[in-house]
Amino acid sequence: MSDLKLSAVAKPKRFPDEITAVLMQRMDSGIYLPGSKLPSTRELAELFHVSPPIVREALSRLKHDGYIEPRQGSGVFVKDRLSTPSLRLDFELDAGRSLLADTYEVRLHVEQSCAELAALRRTPQDLAAIYFELKQMDLAVKNRTDGTGADVRFHLAIAVATHNTAMLMLLKFLYGSLADSVKVARTNSDRTPGRPEKVQSEHEALYRAIEAGDPQTARKSVRKHLEGAAGRLGLPIGSQSELKVPTAISNIQRKQ
Repeated sequence: MSDLKLSAVAKPKRFPDEITAVLMQRMDSGIYLPGSKLPSTRELAELFHVSPPIVREALSRLKHDGYIEPRQGSGVFVKDRLSTPSLRLDFELDAGRSLLADTYEVRLHVEQSCAELAALRRTPQDLAAIYFELKQMDLAVKNRTDGTGADVRFHLAIAVATHNTAMLMLLKFLYGSLADSVKVARTNSDRTPGRPEKVQSEHEALYRAIEAGDPQTARKSVRKHLEGAAGRLGLPIGSQSELKVPTAISNIQRKQ
């Protein structure tokens, strides 16, 4: 897996209010959904490059403002302040393949536009939020743990970076199916040595394109990633499914 070069990445400042602002924005935008568990204080300190006391102060502010709820022995959880609808799909790796393929096809079209807009509109704070989850995924690959949550939040953070409320609402509505499709793909990848690292490199390429402000490369990167994920599951989407459209049109034209 390639090393990340972050010389041009704007990291959050080393103050509690900056950490609070980033986490608050991510909860308000739906990247951390109500009921989800936040990373531990140690993980947040490592990923924000700050000391644990600074993270604890930021979390204390969020608790005071009603954003989070510490649970003894379990961790810190996002409070259910607002009700967020979502579309939940139910499928397994060996069942519902048509539904899974449809889900990836929807993701392909929606997330290409997200990546393109994010590359054009991302702010330093957006880049820090996207990179945060990229690093979480990297740690999951290295530690051989489940990176599904970080993977989903990575894609949602890109939607936030579009600064298009309707786009973010659409991806949040699809959150259930997004999480399920990511889980299936990551479970499948874990069965093949070296594949998790390859998938991580695809995420890194997408991040770099957005960081560079290159909308076309960002669009191509997310397409390569999602078509690759679908292909690894044996699902025909994207360029494979698009070949059917001209054929259908030509058949209609011949009948006319």
